[in-house]
Parts: sequence; C-alpha cells; structure tokens
Amino acid sequence: MLGSVKDGYIVGAVPPYNQLFGGKLVASLIGSREVCTAFDERYGDAVDIISAERKRPRLALVTVTSALGKSSIYNRMRLPGLVELVRIGQTAGWGHFHVPDQMFREMRNLLDFDGHKYANGHQYVDGPNWRLRVIRQSLKAVGMDRNLLRHGIGREVYAMPSACNWLPYLQAQDFECV
Repeated sequence: MLGSVKDGYIVGAVPPYNQLFGGKLVASLIGSREVCTAFDERYGDAVDIISAERKRPRLALVTVTSALGKSSIYNRMRLPGLVELVRIGQTAGWGHFHVPDQMFREMRNLLDFDGHKYANGHQYVDGPNWRLRVIRQSLKAVGMDRNLLRHGIGREVYAMPSACNWLPYLQAQDFECV
C-alpha cells in the first residue's frame, strides 16, 4: 500500500505568482481529482520494480515537507470539502542541503577512487537518498562523525488525503480506495 502514498518533493510557484499565493494554489491541487487520474494512468498498471508484481496502486495520500522550518505555504491551508492539508509532525533536522555541491563532487571522487558502489549508485532500486548515502560513506571513510549531517533545522511534514478512506486503505483494512 506504500505505493499509494506519494511525496510532493518540490511544491511552489515561479515568479511573479510566488508573490500572489501561487504556491498555496499549487499545493492545494496536489490532491485534486486530476492529479489522482494522472497517477492512475501512469502507475495503475505498472509492475513493481523490486517485487515484479502488478499491485495497481491508487493515490490515497500525498505528503509534503516544508523547505526550512515553519511553512508559509502549507500552514493554515484548508478549504472545507475541497482541500485539507494536515500537519502530521516535524523532521529531526537531518539532511544534506548544507553540503556544497563542490564538496559533494569531491566526496563522490573519493568513493569512486575506492571503487565504492555509491559513487555512481543513484538508481531507484539502489536505496534511499543517494546524496545522503554518499556523504555518510565519505565521512566514514575519512574518520569523521556522520552526525555532521544533522543541521538541526526541523521541517514540518503535512499530509493531504486524496481518498475518503485513506487510513483504512493504507492499513490494508479496506481494499477499495475511494
């Protein structure tokens, strides 16, 4: 059922609409019927990469995370009967945004020099966030604490249900997503 949850990784609006609440408009559309239909068309008949099974996922929930700290786009976003974005928690403040691109390239070069699979291992089935894996492994290789990935800025996490029975569906208690 995890295939029925998607993350809106980057949600926002380009200038000049970002000054006119365009980001809130875009965020309000992530659980729309059009997005659900597009999801069904794209993934509804796909074969799972790892299990090679046809699971026929239906979009039940979309999650979004603020960029840094409190979100000016997601907080207080509610249109009764149409859009409900619910705050579900906050991250612990781990990530890689504070590692400059040049340093990341050097970390990749280090791993490549050692013949490590993470140097170029950035395919979907290779594991979680590739940049985090590269940085973690590079820090370990040079004897540095991997806790350097903790930047301490918690990001707010929100969820937008796109199905009325999203929770029982995702808990495999209801097998029809509506």
